[in-house]
Amino acid sequence: MKFLMALAMLPATLAWNAEYAGFVHFHNWDGGTPVIRDIALPSGDAVPADLEKDFCAADSVCQCIGHGQNSATAFRDYNYNSTQDIYLANSTAGAPGAFCSIVDGGCFYPDQKWLHCGNDYFNDVSNIIGTFDLPPDVLHSSCKANPNCVGFRVDNSGAKGALLKKGYQDDGLFAITSSNVILPTVKNSKK
Repeated sequence: MKFLMALAMLPATLAWNAEYAGFVHFHNWDGGTPVIRDIALPSGDAVPADLEKDFCAADSVCQCIGHGQNSATAFRDYNYNSTQDIYLANSTAGAPGAFCSIVDGGCFYPDQKWLHCGNDYFNDVSNIIGTFDLPPDVLHSSCKANPNCVGFRVDNSGAKGALLKKGYQDDGLFAITSSNVILPTVKNSKK
């Protein structure tokens, strides 16, 4: 009996295992991106995009890039959450609201792939179309049918999740690494 109970609880501690064509799958991420450090050029302008990508790729903690106050570059990490995964539609997806695309790295780390999206995090109320007690397959098909959907978040138990939309945030770059992302057509590791 104890074995059956332990087996029943196992999915809640693992990343969701399904992959969906046209979606980049971020394991164990709730959409949050805590700021590690904000940096601006002496002029007050943001760091140029290629340098942002190189700075972040060279760092052992930085996983994503956004923009903080006064145009500063915000170097960030993924908010680890073992109970949730996020799927973001890339530009080849059938999701009508897709606003992400895969881009190359900077000058010094050109092989590091990034997902460039119209938001720099996805855990704000402005990003939620709605939350539903539905399995991931139904969330996926619902996202593909919703003109505002840019992706979806799943609870790793497979019982619920949320549809995501563009929020009020600035653009963001998200590192595609073998440790946090499943992307069958891109095999790349930052570290």
